[in-house]
Amino acid sequence: MFLTEESRQQLCPVLFVGLAAFVFNLSELSSFDVWYHLSLGRQISESGSVPRANILSYTAPEHPGPSLSWFFQWLIFQLHRAGGVGAVIVFRSLVVAAILALLLATMRARGTDLLTAMVMLGLGAVAVRSRFVDRPQILGYLMMALMVFALERFRSRSNAARDDQVSLIKSGGWLFAGMAGIQIVWCNSHGSAILGVIVALVYVLGTLFDRFVIKRKTAADFRVFCICLAVVVLVSWLNPDRWRILSYPFTHAHAFESEGTKDFFVERITLEPSSLYQEHLAFSLIMLFGLLSAVLAWRKLSFVDIGLLASMGAVFLSARFLGEAIIFITPVAAGLISCLAGLGLERLLEKERIRGIVGCAALIGLLVLSACLDGRRAGLKISADYPIGAIEYVKENGLSGRVFNDFELGGFLAWHGYEVFMDSRGPVFYPSDLFRKYLDVIDRRYPQKSVQSLRELESRYGFTVAVVNHYMPIKLFRQSPQWQEVYSTSSATVFVKQ
Repeated sequence: MFLTEESRQQLCPVLFVGLAAFVFNLSELSSFDVWYHLSLGRQISESGSVPRANILSYTAPEHPGPSLSWFFQWLIFQLHRAGGVGAVIVFRSLVVAAILALLLATMRARGTDLLTAMVMLGLGAVAVRSRFVDRPQILGYLMMALMVFALERFRSRSNAARDDQVSLIKSGGWLFAGMAGIQIVWCNSHGSAILGVIVALVYVLGTLFDRFVIKRKTAADFRVFCICLAVVVLVSWLNPDRWRILSYPFTHAHAFESEGTKDFFVERITLEPSSLYQEHLAFSLIMLFGLLSAVLAWRKLSFVDIGLLASMGAVFLSARFLGEAIIFITPVAAGLISCLAGLGLERLLEKERIRGIVGCAALIGLLVLSACLDGRRAGLKISADYPIGAIEYVKENGLSGRVFNDFELGGFLAWHGYEVFMDSRGPVFYPSDLFRKYLDVIDRRYPQKSVQSLRELESRYGFTVAVVNHYMPIKLFRQSPQWQEVYSTSSATVFVKQ
């Protein structure tokens, strides 16, 4: 009754995408990092303050570190306290659903036909399947999708109502408020908040070049986007680390390089060329479609489009940027493809409703493929890969003393009340010499160095219990006559010092 026929036609596909994405992302909790986030969220809730040092560890309790994700940590702890693991999984599914629904809305705001939008959205879901986990990055993706949608919607509306200054001013006011709220949440949820500034800057520079190079009438857009950029930069101060949050990705990378730990992380996040036609085939297809359509439909390109498409280059620096690149390039690629394929699709499938049904079927098929490739089991439960049995054994047998653990297991141990040797935040919250020694322990290439490093760490920190899951620590503890293996499963092995 309150919606026009046109509004219903626009809203129904968005709701369908949100519902489908929500259902297909109701899978088990499997991220090891989520447990240290829950542990810190518990500490924030109980103390009423954001920790500025490494409170989870006995090896570096005073080591300072940034408070990048305190809002996410506090939020998921509140959810866990209210509804357990299931509530955390439902929250993740809702966030993923919102991201994909916003991407579809952005594509439609750019004039993309429904069939093309659904297919590209499905490919995007397949491409980022491994990044939709219970970590702060999903809030970063949501804020990015919100920001791109808000800017794109304003741009499309301003083009449609160029002479209606009252409407433009009103839309601009809502845009400024929305951009401020988005950036505030982003700066307190994830270290990628600098991307909010970069997105706003792309729209400023893109409209500037469009105005002076292509001679498009973008004066109103340019002024509004400049104010948006200023607003985003100013509100970035509203977090515990102030404007340092904007430099975090650069200082973080520099710390890895200067501390000698870069190689360890590069091996984990480098995009191998072979993966472009294997694991990351969906991203390769989106990238290929985007580049080909940009060449063929170059007259339709704006400098904003070029700036967003350029983000695909970041993926070749690190696979960690895959999610961000998909959010940037998919709407642009879909819009350009729609311009090229629109007439052919209209001839092939004459009725828009039929094109929509075919698009929805394609999306469901790709979401099913994404769920199958992801490997996580459906359900509101935790993964069997967590060392639940090992923790229960340690508790039931009253094993006391300091615990040596592999860094992936640190968050899970911390959640169960143990001070840990290390957790997966790595060199951000631990001294570089300690992390370097740990890397030497787990390195299979130099067994003698591993033995020596483990002995040095044991002497320095005096741990008497070990909960490990890496090959080399398990081998070293088994070879040592001072340590006895008391429990072992595929998820973890427990040793006690004699």
